Amino acid sequence: MERICSARMADIRADPILTVALPQTFSGEGHYQEVDAAIASLVKEFSENGRLDRKQTHFVLERQKQGARTPLAFPGKICADETGQRLFISDTGHNRIVVVNTAGKVLDIIGNGQSGCNRWCL
Repeated sequence: MERICSARMADIRADPILTVALPQTFSGEGHYQEVDAAIASLVKEFSENGRLDRKQTHFVLERQKQGARTPLAFPGKICADETGQRLFISDTGHNRIVVVNTAGKVLDIIGNGQSGCNRWCL
């Protein structure tokens, strides 16, 4: 394995991102075998030199930490409608789009909380 670099070193501006820099070059999606082989090589190398911690890790989802339901859960994007004085907020955690005015009053909710296309699909 020649080198592992961070997304910042590679000047990548996407999130989330995993970057494995290899002697050969590949980019984009569809490189499962190459990435799997790179990870296997790293696991072998770090296992052999005692730098791989194999203790079980427990992760708690942010949604589980929140407790009570929140008005927005992981809002991902926002679109401003200057003419209509509205904001369209993608409420990712609730699988919907919330439409509010500039004072924050909810004008409409697009979607029913279920993933997939339903109301107002084009």
